[in-house]
Amino acid sequence: MQRSRRLRGELTVAPSVGATNWSGAVAATRHVLDLGHRRIAVLSGPGEFLCARQRLEACRAALEISGVPLESRQPFRDIGAAAADLLLALIAGDAPARTRIELPTTLVVRASTAPPPSTTTVS
Repeated sequence: MQRSRRLRGELTVAPSVGATNWSGAVAATRHVLDLGHRRIAVLSGPGEFLCARQRLEACRAALEISGVPLESRQPFRDIGAAAADLLLALIAGDAPARTRIELPTTLVVRASTAPPPSTTTVS
């Protein structure tokens, strides 16, 4: 990817180094699918980072092509409801009781996880 920058008022192209986030995420997703996994969740970086968005969208695309739904572990409906309540209170001129709301998460233990193989030492 090339990045543009202004130098003495003129737009110039600055050298840059990046990664093929899209194709890498597609390859990783296909690998997991080829192993037989069908319940797949994606842990991603912050949405403001282009690389995180590219990887997430590539995983979604690869899963969609394979007919496999993307597992969502975020309580999006609850987050949206809490955000709407907070916004309505602010619009009404009320001071929010809390400025940070965190909703609980749930650990889902899957059969695809296991402890590492035991190591034996030879004396």
